[in-house]
Amino acid sequence: MVGYFTTYDGQPGAKLFRESIALTDETHFASHDPLLESPHPLTTSEALFSALDKNDVRYCHWKSNEHLDAGLAGETDLDVLVDRSHHRRWERILADHGFKRFTTAEGYSRPPMTDYLGFDRETGSLIHLHTHYQLVLGSALKEYQVPWGEDILSSRVQDQETGVYTIDPTFELVLLLVRAAFKSGGWDKQSEDSSAFPPDDIMREYRWLRSRTSVDDVVCLSGELLDQVAMGHVRVLLEQDLSPSALATYRGYLRDRLEPYQTYGRMARYVKQKQAIIRKVKRHLARTYDLPYHVRRGPATGGMVIAVIGADGSGKSTMSSMVAEWLSSDLTVYEIYMGSDTGVTLPKRLLRRVKADVKQRGGSSSSQAESSSPNSGSVLKGVLRRPFRLASYLVDAHDKRVKLRRLVRARNRNAVVLTDRFPQNQVMGINDGPKLDSWMQSWNPLRRWLATWERKPFEIAADDPPDVVIKLLVDPETASRRSPHENAEQQREKCKIIDSLEFDDATVIEIDANRSRDAVAQHIKRRLWRTI
Repeated sequence: MVGYFTTYDGQPGAKLFRESIALTDETHFASHDPLLESPHPLTTSEALFSALDKNDVRYCHWKSNEHLDAGLAGETDLDVLVDRSHHRRWERILADHGFKRFTTAEGYSRPPMTDYLGFDRETGSLIHLHTHYQLVLGSALKEYQVPWGEDILSSRVQDQETGVYTIDPTFELVLLLVRAAFKSGGWDKQSEDSSAFPPDDIMREYRWLRSRTSVDDVVCLSGELLDQVAMGHVRVLLEQDLSPSALATYRGYLRDRLEPYQTYGRMARYVKQKQAIIRKVKRHLARTYDLPYHVRRGPATGGMVIAVIGADGSGKSTMSSMVAEWLSSDLTVYEIYMGSDTGVTLPKRLLRRVKADVKQRGGSSSSQAESSSPNSGSVLKGVLRRPFRLASYLVDAHDKRVKLRRLVRARNRNAVVLTDRFPQNQVMGINDGPKLDSWMQSWNPLRRWLATWERKPFEIAADDPPDVVIKLLVDPETASRRSPHENAEQQREKCKIIDSLEFDDATVIEIDANRSRDAVAQHIKRRLWRTI
């Protein structure tokens, strides 16, 4: 299951922005319906937690245990609290099992928490692991670092079905009440309508935990962690099933009671809130206008560019979309189509509109004059063919400049940039190469200038190649069968060109694309994971 937002205009090769977001109620683990079978833990997950037990690492999965099996299956995140004194053993075991550290965008990072991703070779699924060395609670700012970690680890229990150590249900419900209270109000509220809170995911966890605890135990533990005043608030919350008014009252109490554990002072908190609002605006702009903002997390080594290239019929667009969907569940992925079918600039859109209008007018003119001049339509097209072709080459070059600029900005902001096709200047006139190269030696200075101008983005792309190039290699016969509209001779030439292209300082992954789509996708995931 993948949770992501995408803006897509329905056109082939349109640019795509994907962002990892919280899963909605519809996707929030329907697998936990008692009529459905629970997802099975991935082999990598089972091996990891087995190794932690063998090495006596003290940990526990401290929240959302209602869907622990979905987390172990790679369908959602795992939140694990780890004894700080065991952090070296924890990190070594993660590395031994292929987990890699990833960084969050500016403003989202939490000092006591780190993000790791693991890869399951059998299924190709990613496992997202939040490592907490201390317990941090609060609104979106997570501004309260409470000293309850040792109590949680000391009272942990082992889940009978999975063997994973989890937080005691009573303790988990106490924390859920605190988390729900902080989420219920202020600028951070998930809904402007107070009656819409708490959301279904919180209520589902609440009911699941209520069936495993008693009111008296939850009230008593709240008093031990906070004070006697908290006991009264918690009893009301449980009696009223998290009513909005009771949550608002409890939130006001918590802000006063937990003030000694607050990370930010009044001024710093005000600034952080404004920064969080700006981040929300950026996320909206990124989703609406396909802007290259890094809004979630990216590789610890910095942003990277992955280019998927191949001849027609190799499946490059399909595989590019597959990789984007696979990675966007946990990372910021910015996808760009580098071909000429679609454009991001105004000149490109205007040219397409003018060409469509001229084509329509030429067709109507030829039909009207068919009896007197049968070739009038073809003459009109012949007169305009060269100017439009030249304009297309120049506008495409301008479009590539803009796309490359966005590519660099997204990469520099620590996003994973995925391109379908990539400009190259090793073979001219074909396979995303310059079209006016023959004019470079022309006697006409205007032609030479136009050829030089058109070639500039291809030189930029050559000077700053992708970090990873996925070459989809396919036989000419297979390519012709998959794309029967293409000329067979051209198909053979394109297949040879793709095989011969070289990219300096890039990791080139060659994939046999003659196999089935699922086999190719699995091979790409395994090879690509090694480079991220």
